[in-house]
Amino acid sequence: MSDSRAARLQKLEEKKKKLAAYRDRSKNKDEPVVEEQTAGQKEMEKLKDASNLDDLLSTIESDLPSKAASDSSSREQASASKSSSDVSHSQAAPVIEKHRASLVTIPVVAEFSLPPKVVHTYNKGIKTDEEIQEIDDIPVLPVPSFTQGIDTDVTSSSSSSSSGVGSDSGSSYSHHHHAAEAAPAQIPKLSLDEKQRLLQSKDIALFLEKTSRVVQRASFLHEKYDILLDFAPRDQTNETVGDTEISLQSTFSHERWTKNRSVTSLSWSPRYDGLLLASYSENLSGIGNSQDPDGVVLLWSVPQMIDKPEFVLTCQSQVLDAKISQFGQSNATLVFGGTYSGQIVMWDTRAKSTPVQQTSLSANGHTHPVYSVQIVGTSNAHNLVTISTDGKVCSWTLDNLSQPLESLQLENAAKNAIAPICCSFPSGQANYFYMGTEEGAVYQGTRHGSNAGLGERFHSHFGPITSVDFHPPAPIGSSINFSHLFLTSSFDWSCALWTRKNTRQPLCTFPDFSDYVYDAKWSPVHPAVFATADGSGRLDVWNLNEQSEKPVIRDTPSPGHSLNKISWSNDAKNIAAGSSDGQIFLYGVGEKLSTSNVDDERKFEETCKRLSFLSNDASEDAAEL
Repeated sequence: MSDSRAARLQKLEEKKKKLAAYRDRSKNKDEPVVEEQTAGQKEMEKLKDASNLDDLLSTIESDLPSKAASDSSSREQASASKSSSDVSHSQAAPVIEKHRASLVTIPVVAEFSLPPKVVHTYNKGIKTDEEIQEIDDIPVLPVPSFTQGIDTDVTSSSSSSSSGVGSDSGSSYSHHHHAAEAAPAQIPKLSLDEKQRLLQSKDIALFLEKTSRVVQRASFLHEKYDILLDFAPRDQTNETVGDTEISLQSTFSHERWTKNRSVTSLSWSPRYDGLLLASYSENLSGIGNSQDPDGVVLLWSVPQMIDKPEFVLTCQSQVLDAKISQFGQSNATLVFGGTYSGQIVMWDTRAKSTPVQQTSLSANGHTHPVYSVQIVGTSNAHNLVTISTDGKVCSWTLDNLSQPLESLQLENAAKNAIAPICCSFPSGQANYFYMGTEEGAVYQGTRHGSNAGLGERFHSHFGPITSVDFHPPAPIGSSINFSHLFLTSSFDWSCALWTRKNTRQPLCTFPDFSDYVYDAKWSPVHPAVFATADGSGRLDVWNLNEQSEKPVIRDTPSPGHSLNKISWSNDAKNIAAGSSDGQIFLYGVGEKLSTSNVDDERKFEETCKRLSFLSNDASEDAAEL
């Protein structure tokens, strides 16, 4: 017992010594803070050394017993200082309480800089001569090269400009910002072989072709519009077209594609007013590039801003008639043509110059030349209708030309085959059509129904019919309809005005011609105006409200060459005439002939009644004879 008591007293004395030492250390307040910070740093180093979550947990668990022991010893020393009577209680086995890990925070300092706020100000005033002199005395700095030294110049200029405005951080930001914007793109150096291959590539050829058109259009606009035009000149001269006149504005031709070729058809784009389509025959002279195809279709821009066509479309057989699709946004780039071989071809101006589709030479389609191509119907339901000299009328879909939807063989009342060479559909009709034949007669035909085939016959010409054209639809709001009228032209040197209501004879015949009449077309605006083209090269413009014996305007743009085809623009302000030597003459039309009003419609109605009365009297006199 004495030995155990002595051991306990010894331990008690040691604890008292530790307590006294602890009291001595607590006098210096800085030392515990340093120790606490040192212990916290040690803990953070341990946490940093832990590579994963398991190491971190094991580190925390290893620290718990040591910390629990230190806490129990401190509590025993505190209990011994209160009273000596609690020695036996303090000597009891220490109890380890649940330890909570202390949260250690380490401040992290992040440095950043904001550019100085620039306030833009201005001073409204007038510079004096001294200020202007000071500005003129400022030396002009040399412009840095774009390939060398640009980074150095930008750095110096940005740092010098920002040093007087903001802090160093703002100067640094301005330097990097301006340097990033002004840094030029690295241009690779090409060898001579690489440059030659690049210049001969297809992409660079397409690029140069497109940009050359843009440059030529810009030069055309520069020549057409005078920026120094005086709107109040002293000499009041008027060089515009007269109200009742036409004037030649442009001539379209190309050395390679139109020389020694004849214009076979003309038509304006229904969607783009300034796009004119022309088809050409084969090279009649045989002189030229032997590799050039026989069929050529050119699309010209109007007014002529460039000296070459916008698009060149080719095929192996000469094109006799061509049209641009007028239905649907997706079909606005499609061009359809009828060829001498009997094939129907389709081009897409977004693709190559050769046809994207074409019909096969078989008995299902045409086997003779196709002289008429018409796109009829509505925007929701439309078809391509073709007529050939083999006496067939075929209907096709615009998406598929492999097989015709319908094929109708035409025969007259004597069951004889006929050879149509021109065709026209009345306004708003897709079933009834009228076609001119080689025998000099006009037939009314029907595509569908029980009466499909040929119907009424109009016969008054003594030569092949070269054109049939129905009167355009009446404008919106008009109460007078002239859609029953149509024109015909023939090799018998005459042009005739017909009505569908009278098949015996025309309302009027216009014999004032000295050669074959190749084409006759109504004005799309004025109800009483139409134009004709003949073999002597004359372009005649008629106004039936003025007179019916002679044209009101006559012009011969190319003496010695016949005019084969004519076409009015959609607004009737231009007439295009194609000649046998491949040239297209574009005329501007005066306001009186290119506009219409209610009085013109009423006057033309009276004119038609007068012509009908004269025609009936002539027929009665002929019957009496």
